Amino acid sequence: MTTLWQRLKFAVATDMDAILDKKEEKNTISLLNKYILEAEKETQTAGKWLERQTSLSLKLDKELQDAESVALEQRYEEMKHKVKDMKVRQLQLMGKENATRALPDGQNPEP
Repeated sequence: MTTLWQRLKFAVATDMDAILDKKEEKNTISLLNKYILEAEKETQTAGKWLERQTSLSLKLDKELQDAESVALEQRYEEMKHKVKDMKVRQLQLMGKENATRALPDGQNPEP
């Protein structure tokens, strides 16, 4: 009994689809208008995604430039510290050399 109802239901649905298809075939202008509206909606959606992608790309480029700028500043600071360290080392060596010259021969300046 269930299969009979399913067959009857399927037959009615098929007949309704056929009737609607014939009606739409006669009214091709409305069908074309429907397709055009759908295409316009999809185009607008794609445009919104493209604008968002462009905005994100610009933000990413700006962040990259900022990060590179900070990295150059950090390198500059590191270089300044290295130069200071070398000057301190130079002064230490000069002090050691002066201490060595000031002592009589054979004495060790370091304890």
